[in-house]
Formats: sequence, structure tokens, C-alpha cells
Amino acid sequence: MTKLSIIVPVYNLENYVSRTLDSLLSIRFSHDYEIIVVNDGSTDASGEVIARYQEKTDKIRLFTIENGGVANARNVGIRQASGQYITFMDGDDAVEPDFYEKAVAELDRGGYDFVQGNYREVYEDHVKPIECVKQDTEITDGKRMIELFVDRRKKQISNSACTKVYRGEIVRQVPFNPERKNAEDMEYNFDVICIADRVKLLRDMSFNYLQRSDSIVHTLSARKALSKLDVIEHILEKNPYPELTLPIEEDHLRLLQEAFFYLCREKDPRAKEISRKILSLPLRELWPVLSATARKQVLLHKFAGPLYAWYQNVK
Repeated sequence: MTKLSIIVPVYNLENYVSRTLDSLLSIRFSHDYEIIVVNDGSTDASGEVIARYQEKTDKIRLFTIENGGVANARNVGIRQASGQYITFMDGDDAVEPDFYEKAVAELDRGGYDFVQGNYREVYEDHVKPIECVKQDTEITDGKRMIELFVDRRKKQISNSACTKVYRGEIVRQVPFNPERKNAEDMEYNFDVICIADRVKLLRDMSFNYLQRSDSIVHTLSARKALSKLDVIEHILEKNPYPELTLPIEEDHLRLLQEAFFYLCREKDPRAKEISRKILSLPLRELWPVLSATARKQVLLHKFAGPLYAWYQNVK
């Protein structure tokens, strides 16, 4: 069995995928590993770029499929993966050279369901380190795992699948939701945490996340806002700990407000339904933790809903 499978979905990344493959082929790793590249129906030269790399090394396995989105492409990669451990990398990012070695050593030693690292956001003019933890942390309590994932004030477990190396058995047990076109990592990691027994969070950097203004993640729309809303509602429904409902509802409110804004901007009549959902939340319990802006928006929905929708529509 291969020690590590690295799954890389690629869609129209001809100008970026070389950066990712160069970083993956340059890691310092003392075990065997495979790079499973899933070309998700690219219409540019991404396939040709990957094929040229494939000619130079037997570590890259290329699978070309019809376009179905990142979640579907990752599921294809999972089905092809032979690794004891599995991780994910987007086709425009770069891994830290030593992270997989450290993560796999921890997985071997501690029997964790996943090991996570910190990461960096890479902008055109600066780099921003994201420190989920400041010191290595082991978590073996299920409720604590979920709290550190859903509570924005305590958050230490990141949404990203690329910050983590997973035990292969747990990845094969929990597929990505292929219907999800946005926030698929958040839903996936919540589902993993719900069945995880023990995880390890490392202070080491895992990867460098390129912030492209033209990427799907950064191109906002009502459709994407509603997809994120579906994810938080999935989490609310599946959350096994009622005492953790309030921080999830706080995030729920934020995403409802975001969806309302984009639906109004696109003149979508579903904005009225979103406004009703906002007023159905446990607002009395949420009120003490809301920001001044969030409170103002709630009051506008309650006392001037149609006027507020009109204002957002013409603004």
C-alpha cells in the first residue's frame, strides 16, 4: 500500500498547476507517495501541462472526467487512491516541503483520524499566516472537536481539507457531497469530525493558499451564498450537542444576511423567504453576542422588511 495519496482536482488552471505540481514533487518525504490529478473537464491547456509532468515521473496519475465540480473530482480521486493516508491540494496552491513528513509521523505514532497544520494566505502584495493553533494540540473529546470547528470565537479546526492529512479509512467512509459547489470543505470536515475519535493540530505550516480574485471561491453570487447557507443548515441539523447550537446559529444569521444581500442584488424573490428565516432564529438568545451591524440588520428585517429589501435592491 502507498503511504500517502495526494488528490489534486484541476479545472482550467493552465497558468497555475505547474506551481502545485512542482511543490508536490519537491517535498521532503521518506515514504512512497502518489499524486492523483483529476482533470475536471478543463477547456484550457491544463491537461497538456499535467501530461508533460506525467512523462517525467511515475508519481503522477492523471484522470480526466467531465466537469462536475471540486467535490465530485475529489470523490473520483478518493476511489482511485491507494494510500494509507489521504490528503488534498487545490491545483493552484503549494504545500510546505516538510509538512507531509511531520503529519504522517504523527499519524503513525498517534493513530489520529487526521492531523492538521496552520497555513498561509498568499496575496499579490503580501502573505498572511493563519495560526489555527499556537502550539501542538491533541483532541480526543468529540464535543470539543465540534466546538473548535463551529464556534468562530474558539475556532481551531479549519474548514479547509488542504490543511489536513487524513487516515485513509475515514476518507473512504465519508465522501464529499457532489451537489455542493461552495463550502464543500466545511461540510466535509464537519461530517468527518462527527465520527472522529482523536485528531492532532500542529503549529507547523501546511500549505500556501493562493488568493486569486478570479477563483470560484472569491466570485460571489446568490447561488454561492445559498450553497453556504445549505451547509450551515446541514451542520445545525446534524449537530449532536444542543449546547453548541448558539454559535452555529450566529453563523447561520451571518450567512442568511449574506444570502439576502445577493438575492436582493439579483432581484430574486427568494429574498423574502430569507428575511422570514432571519426572524425565525432564536434572536433573543443571539442578541448579546451580535455585532452592532448585525443587530441593526435584524431590526430592519423586523420593522422595515419590504423597505429594507427595496433599499438593497436599488443600492
